[in-house]
Amino acid sequence: MKGIFVINSLSGGGAEKVFSKLLQLVDSDQTKNYSLEVVVLDRDVEVYQLPSSVSVHYIDSPLGVIGQILKFIRLVQKSKPDFVVSFLFRSNWYNVIAAKLFGYKSIISERGSPNARLTGKFVTWKKALIRSVYRQADAIICVSKGVGDCLVDDYSVSPSKIKTLNNSYDFNDIAKRSLELETVSNHEGYILAIGRLVKLKGFDDLITAYAKSNIQRPLLILGDGDELENLKQHAIELGVQERVAFPGFVSNPYPYMKKAFCFALTSHSEGFPNAMVESMSLGVPIISSMTDGPIDILEPSANVADESFSKAKFGLVFNPRDIEGLQKAFKELESNHALYNELAVLSEERAQNYSECKFYSTFKQITKDTVPGIV
Repeated sequence: MKGIFVINSLSGGGAEKVFSKLLQLVDSDQTKNYSLEVVVLDRDVEVYQLPSSVSVHYIDSPLGVIGQILKFIRLVQKSKPDFVVSFLFRSNWYNVIAAKLFGYKSIISERGSPNARLTGKFVTWKKALIRSVYRQADAIICVSKGVGDCLVDDYSVSPSKIKTLNNSYDFNDIAKRSLELETVSNHEGYILAIGRLVKLKGFDDLITAYAKSNIQRPLLILGDGDELENLKQHAIELGVQERVAFPGFVSNPYPYMKKAFCFALTSHSEGFPNAMVESMSLGVPIISSMTDGPIDILEPSANVADESFSKAKFGLVFNPRDIEGLQKAFKELESNHALYNELAVLSEERAQNYSECKFYSTFKQITKDTVPGIV
């Protein structure tokens, strides 16, 4: 048997990181009964490495999407896979198209709420395309229950196709690498945020809430992206530029996590936040917006009241874009030492639910349920 794994690129994002880890686990599985190939749509700066034993095909094309689809179809026709696993929407789209032509089993993976893509022009067309693609897949791996619920409720996907597979982590490696001397900060006890510097991550709200809270401990935002200069200017306008640092993308963020006072997630939409769980494994308390992935992880008991925040089972939560709620959460964690210590312990405890062993056994079961004869 043969399987192909497809992703848009291997640049520095959460989906790419999970894809790389999954390939390493699949490649090292001596019990599987299929060979493995990888397809990467775009040549980009490759942050994450794939196993050296795996054949990798790049199908970037000067003709754009149409050229890539044609290349992918020719590759699949030649390779004759029994199944294809894809990550991210464009790869999912190509996967479903080719599956209809050649009859293999298509397993697509949704890493965030598809509703987050419904911005800008052609919203109706985008929603129709998402609905068409996802309804035709044989199985859909969703990073959280909330993402699966969204596909069922908003895109009429059959619940039987939805498979939840949370991300996984090597906690021993995280603990070991957190002791490396990679951090450039002389401070400890800063507020930490990590992610692509794009509008969807809500870093402008984070800086605003931080400035309004008047907390003197520094704010560090790790990551690269198009919004960097806008965020720097925003910090200047609010008078906190001396306390807000942008170290950029860091290959080993774990020393930063270990020294953090808390981890703040302000995304407007979030499938499953890797950096948040990694921080939790190092005993860092969490403040997070109420989006699909964080809801699964932190387990809030109910919706947050407007203009406020609440204590979930494993962290503090606030409504997305609610600057006042985030500001109050900062102040509560700063002033309530008993709460801080409680959440530090609970963070580490909760993170252990997301082990690599559990992740891979769930993935294997999904493939067995979808692809006849696979082991």
